Amino acid sequence: MSFLSFPGLIFAALIAVGFCAVPVDPQRPLMHYTPPQGWMNDPSKPIEDLRSGALHRYHLYFQWTPNSTEASWQGGWGPFWGHAVGQSVAGPWQTLGYINIGKQGTGGAVQLNSTHFALTWPGGAAITDDPALHEWEVFSEKEENATGFAFHTGNNNAVWLNKSEGGATIVTTAVSGAVGTVGDRRTDPALLRYTQLASAIHNESTWQYQGPIWVGHGLRKGRAECGDYFSLSDRKVAMYSWGGYQVAWMVGDETANGTFIESSSGVVDYGGYYASASFEVEDGRRILWAWVIEGASQSPSRASQ
Repeated sequence: MSFLSFPGLIFAALIAVGFCAVPVDPQRPLMHYTPPQGWMNDPSKPIEDLRSGALHRYHLYFQWTPNSTEASWQGGWGPFWGHAVGQSVAGPWQTLGYINIGKQGTGGAVQLNSTHFALTWPGGAAITDDPALHEWEVFSEKEENATGFAFHTGNNNAVWLNKSEGGATIVTTAVSGAVGTVGDRRTDPALLRYTQLASAIHNESTWQYQGPIWVGHGLRKGRAECGDYFSLSDRKVAMYSWGGYQVAWMVGDETANGTFIESSSGVVDYGGYYASASFEVEDGRRILWAWVIEGASQSPSRASQ
């Protein structure tokens, strides 16, 4: 059974390279989101806003270089967090610009309570009650050192609220082993768990390291980033991005001590598909976003900049 046949996972929104807002661009994608100009990269865990008075239902945050059409390490890479909104996950989407958190790596998002949302990324967090979820108050955060693991500097944080325990959980990716460098082909991918009280998510405090959820000994050695971990029916699903622009999935169960045991695994897409992030919507569906490399020419956007 392939992962995409699971009933909870029904939609993937993909695009990496955006074009300037030229009057007519026959190469511009119609079905998937792309910003009006510049280079687009990792999505940062989308949000569904069901608050009374909310201006938009769905929010997509993503790494964005609005002033360049070059790859992320060229041409003035931010990475800023772009912000797009829509009333449906299938669009149409409106780009609001980038949010006021400065230049940050890929992160996650969570609704804290009936009025406030929070964003997290490696080394920081932000909170807001803005009806548009566009203006944020930024706070510094620290993640405890996980001995024996090395982190990718732009890790995606999968974050959710433990309502029964009154706290928040982050799952982030790392690699294990004595070598310890993120890109080293001899290292094993891992998913690590951190927790913090939800009431303290906007204070200068430390996310407490709880240990590894899963370590892939001998599996897909090398780079690991953009982890995700969630329930689907009565099973657990773990995902992470690795190697040559691929997203690995694993289905299994969680033991009493919080360790994930996989029973099946595979790759979501064998093309250039990467940095996935998922979220659950009100009707119970789980929506999966990722980027793909856009194959169209960059000449329209270069000509208009």
